[in-house]
Amino acid sequence: MIVTVTAAGEVRPREADDLSRFHIQSALRPAEMATALREGGTGELLTPRSAAIRIDALLAAVGPLAADPAWRANFDAMLAYARTRSWVTEDGTSVVGHVETPTEPAPRSCVQQETMKGHRMGSTTRDSRYRVAIVGMGHHGTGIAELVLEAGDALVGVVDVGDKVGRPVSSLVTAERAPDEPVRGSLEELVEAAGGGIDLAILSAAVDVDVVLDQAGFLLDRGINVLTLHQDLFEPADGWSADLDRRGRATGASMLATGVQDTWWVHLPNVAAGSTRDLRSVTVTSCVDVNTLSEAVGREHVGVGQNEAEFADFAAAMESYPPVLGAPLREAARRMGLAPLEATRTIAPITADHPVRWASADRQLAAGTVIGLQETVRFQTDRGIAFEGALRTVILEGKEVPADALDLDGDPALHLEFRPFPGEFITNTAVLNRIPDVVAAPGGLLSAADLPAARYRL
Repeated sequence: MIVTVTAAGEVRPREADDLSRFHIQSALRPAEMATALREGGTGELLTPRSAAIRIDALLAAVGPLAADPAWRANFDAMLAYARTRSWVTEDGTSVVGHVETPTEPAPRSCVQQETMKGHRMGSTTRDSRYRVAIVGMGHHGTGIAELVLEAGDALVGVVDVGDKVGRPVSSLVTAERAPDEPVRGSLEELVEAAGGGIDLAILSAAVDVDVVLDQAGFLLDRGINVLTLHQDLFEPADGWSADLDRRGRATGASMLATGVQDTWWVHLPNVAAGSTRDLRSVTVTSCVDVNTLSEAVGREHVGVGQNEAEFADFAAAMESYPPVLGAPLREAARRMGLAPLEATRTIAPITADHPVRWASADRQLAAGTVIGLQETVRFQTDRGIAFEGALRTVILEGKEVPADALDLDGDPALHLEFRPFPGEFITNTAVLNRIPDVVAAPGGLLSAADLPAARYRL
């Protein structure tokens, strides 16, 4: 259902028989729309991007359809799902939708999909073009910038530190449409230079989670949607998620953590599970080459170069951080309608049995030195289906290549394997393909389990 709001405050539904989506359109600017809804008694403008439309006004506007039992059942199902996402006001009188107004550069739509089979939220306007900013121009940031420009989006600015600040963006990105704007040294400088013309910011810098949380909060407070690659934010957690959700709802901006976890580890198991019965277990195994990581990441996050005693202390400290595959697999389980139970985790060193060259650090490591780790997470679910994820991050040699595999123990048993696995590129394309979903969504914190699988972006 697409609802048009007129200057008299009337709500005029279009495509009212399509209840897999709900959004609002108006030729009015936000201040005008707020007045029209208030004086017409049909709703309330919550933010420039979202409005609450009275349910009784919608039912009156659809006319005879409201008396059709089949249509009313679908309408009630749409409202039931909206309540689970806090898209119905606290008093139960109004449903909240995304607003398309002249302040937006291109048509968008918020799809709140809910049929009796549990579709979720997505974007129907897959060919929209967006104004994108990127924070962090390392391997991921520059790769995402190339994809953003290739897709026809506008790269309105980037932020980095050190000697990149002040350089033209076109000196870091090879795409023909790369802007000559200078790299900014802070988010404040970027937002001021853009003059409010940012639809979405991508946080791709390899920094501590507290830094990313500060950046995300700054952007959400200014009504700018956020995509982040930080794996520790993939699953909502006490201490930060409620605050960011509140700040996003206040301005109508949305935030999602995405990457290979989203497309490969949450949604692929669900797609594959549709081809089997009597499912007993789901196992994801992933192998990452340390040489695709910086020396600092290899040393500080993998423990490369340590002896076994040093690694024991390192592993103990790692226990305070969430396991890489833990959150995605819990989200995959929830997507299947399962409730994950308590998880166990092990972190084991991988040591060299002969001298090994660490190419990304330009170092030779002696036999007995740690060259990687294997992190394994396991949990049961309320329906007895077991989940296991094993991430092996190690210096690969010779013909060894990164690989990813998915095993479902069911009838039939399924084995899917991808090698060499282009994990970095998949992460970058996941970010690109999620842009429409995040921009279209109502304000607040999003989860991959609440979204449809990422789709190819035209």
